[in-house]
Amino acid sequence: MEIAYESVNLPLQSGRMRASRRFDYRVDVALRTAGSDRTIVLESADVSQDGLFVEAPILLDEGTPVACTFALPDGSNFEAAGQIVRIESGDRTRSGSGMGIEFVDIEPIDRLRLRGALARA
Repeated sequence: MEIAYESVNLPLQSGRMRASRRFDYRVDVALRTAGSDRTIVLESADVSQDGLFVEAPILLDEGTPVACTFALPDGSNFEAAGQIVRIESGDRTRSGSGMGIEFVDIEPIDRLRLRGALARA
């Protein structure tokens, strides 16, 4: 598994700046919406300690809460609650569209574990 480091400091649509470094890390991400037993698996385009971007031919609404599960480069699983914060379409992804997911209610130790695993890979 190869991870390229990418430091991005771009304004978000909300006018805020990205708070953390993004890593070009492609991995299958299992997403489950709140109250659903159905899981969809999408591929990430990048991951940071604060969230991830997944390529998605089917888009969920902004604000939708999701449970995210994916493998870290060291082989361990990472699980976090998230929320859809951005929808994109166009040339950013191979599938032509995708969703930005922000992790919510994540313990500081889990955030450090995620950042460390991505940085060491």
